[in-house]
Amino acid sequence: MNKYISIVITLIFCSIALSQERFSSLDVFDLQYAKDPQIAPDNSKIVYVRTKMDIMKDSKISSIWIIDTDGNNHQKLTSSNHDESSPRWSPDGKRIAFVSSSDDDNGSEIYIYWVDSKQYSAISQLDKSPKNLKWSPTGKYIGFCTFILNFIPSNRSIKIGTTGILNFFTNCAGIVVVKAFSLKKFNLEP
Repeated sequence: MNKYISIVITLIFCSIALSQERFSSLDVFDLQYAKDPQIAPDNSKIVYVRTKMDIMKDSKISSIWIIDTDGNNHQKLTSSNHDESSPRWSPDGKRIAFVSSSDDDNGSEIYIYWVDSKQYSAISQLDKSPKNLKWSPTGKYIGFCTFILNFIPSNRSIKIGTTGILNFFTNCAGIVVVKAFSLKKFNLEP
């Protein structure tokens, strides 16, 4: 008797499993996922990276989204169609630093988004893509890492466009470890 009951239960589970639609290779383009959530210092908003698949390019694209912690006002942070990542709130919660691929396809740049005005702008002109963004406690500096091809002597400052001064040191592998990237505009030569 127990044998018959276990066979009937097995048949029921098998019929349920077989009645469901199977996942096809094209279904991957309908998938989206969220990662890297960052909560605002005042706990009122969350920014996160939302990734989806692009069937025309056969690749993934990531964008930054913002939502109130109560679930309202869910929207894309920028109007950009470029890959975006690494959103980081400033300590005062008035700005968000993030990385976005550039128009010229030469890697990625650091951008700042001003929460009140909903405007954003690139603040860097780097040869290689920045990683590991981190605001200073005062919100005056952003630290990051990037790879450089040519070895530069340790503890040096250089001018970055008209945006500011980059103080950095390098290790023997050519990794730049930033000590300070100033958000103020300076007119100083290296």
